Amino acid sequence: MIALCPNHARRADVGVISRDELYEAKRHPFNNSVVREDEFRLIGDSVSVMLGSNTYINTPRVLVINELDIIAINQVDRYPVLNVVLIDRFDNWIGIIEENEWVFDRTALWDFEYSTRHLVVRSRPRDVTFAVDLQEDLVKLRGKLFYNGFPVEITPDEVHYGGRNALTVRGSTFQNCAVGVRIGA
Repeated sequence: MIALCPNHARRADVGVISRDELYEAKRHPFNNSVVREDEFRLIGDSVSVMLGSNTYINTPRVLVINELDIIAINQVDRYPVLNVVLIDRFDNWIGIIEENEWVFDRTALWDFEYSTRHLVVRSRPRDVTFAVDLQEDLVKLRGKLFYNGFPVEITPDEVHYGGRNALTVRGSTFQNCAVGVRIGA
């Protein structure tokens, strides 16, 4: 018997994952502590990113803190790829979305929901919540991000940089910018 998540079970049922690959995975499991899930599927030649009510169009480095790209979207071989770094308020690594692939440390997560169009991460002990919803040509992000203790809270209506009493941005469009928001050096 080989235990598979629903995504991989469907792929195995239709033959995308061969019987030999399944047996090899059982003999040498990769996912003892780090899990790589199927890629998000981004559609179209260009994809915009929405943080709250703010839209980033043709802006590859959406959020940069101290020269680390926290949220970025680039073109690779004519396809849009999403990169997001998830770190908790104590600077512990939670996971990343790297070139549309969700990679996480299963010991750090309290709960997550995943499909090829939707991701929700919940980590109750660290109070980290993050959600990604993919539409045809739009990536919607909401939740709490941190880097070196610096909070970024993305609500459906606005983004708070540095807490609720610091910078709040709502209803803005950033188009053709090298960097949308840069914080720090």
